[in-house]
Amino acid sequence: MKLTLKLLTTLFSAILFAVPAFAEGSTTPTAGAADPSGMIIMLVLLGVVFYFFMYRPQKKQEKEIKEMRDSLTVGDEVVTNAGILGRIVRIKDDIVTLELGSDRNKMKVYNWAIREVVLPANAGEDDEPKKVEAEK
Repeated sequence: MKLTLKLLTTLFSAILFAVPAFAEGSTTPTAGAADPSGMIIMLVLLGVVFYFFMYRPQKKQEKEIKEMRDSLTVGDEVVTNAGILGRIVRIKDDIVTLELGSDRNKMKVYNWAIREVVLPANAGEDDEPKKVEAEK
């Protein structure tokens, strides 16, 4: 995230300094008038930078999360957005029933509340669960 912000800042400052340099080299007869084409070029370049560094990665991440939630199966061990660990015992429409702990308590959550799959149902005996990393 810090690298992306630093890169955006560098690109934005490069654009700010490059646009007036192009405008100075132009041979327009109006010497004192402001040239709007430099501003338009800067705004277009800024839009392209924001698309490639902010919008596109976010859409890619949303697509991956949607695919993960669509591929949930009974027996998967999951973590909810609230940090609750459980095993899926039933899926009906967009409601998932989780079995919690050794007491086998059941809790219903919405599909969108599932953050990640820790251990898929088809994992072997020797597979270890993923470590849940704290989001920053």
